[in-house]
Formats: sequence, C-alpha cells, structure tokens
Amino acid sequence: MNLWDTLAQSDGVSLAVTLLLLCMSVASWFIILYKSRLLHRAVKQLSVCKALFWQAADWSRAREHWLAADTHSMFTVLLEAAASPPTPGWLPPRALKIS
Repeated sequence: MNLWDTLAQSDGVSLAVTLLLLCMSVASWFIILYKSRLLHRAVKQLSVCKALFWQAADWSRAREHWLAADTHSMFTVLLEAAASPPTPGWLPPRALKIS
C-alpha cells in the first residue's frame, strides 16, 4: 500500500490533518532556511562592522563607518545603546556581585 492509496481511503479529517502537517512542515523548513541565511549574513556583517569600528579615529568616524557597513540595520541598535547614557535604575555590570 502506498501513500496515494492510503489518502484515497482516508476520511476528511485525516486528509485535513495530513494537509495541515505538510503545510506546517514546509513552513518550518522555510523559516529554518531563512533564519540560517540571516544568521550567516549577520555574522559576516558583524565582523566587518567591528573591524571598521575599531579602525576609526574617533566616535563620529566610527559611527559613519558602522552605519555604512550595516546595510540591513541589524546592529545599529548596539551602536545607539553604546552612545546613549545608561538607563536610570540599571546597575552597571561591575556593581553586580555574585556570591
């Protein structure tokens, strides 16, 4: 017995569940491949951004280089967080003591 015979003999609920599982499987693989591609691109782009950042003479040049290299705006949030003053109520990392 093959898959087509099984599907031909099944009822509506079985067909609906089979179709739903097939669609969810295709969607899952699409998301997995998309995120994998996005992660690979982010790793490459971060290494370029870091190199340009540390080669800059001052903060404004570093920001210019960073924004030029960050074509998909993946890491602009990191740059803005580093430039902004700390949020009130947050402890700096050196103040956290684990005993």
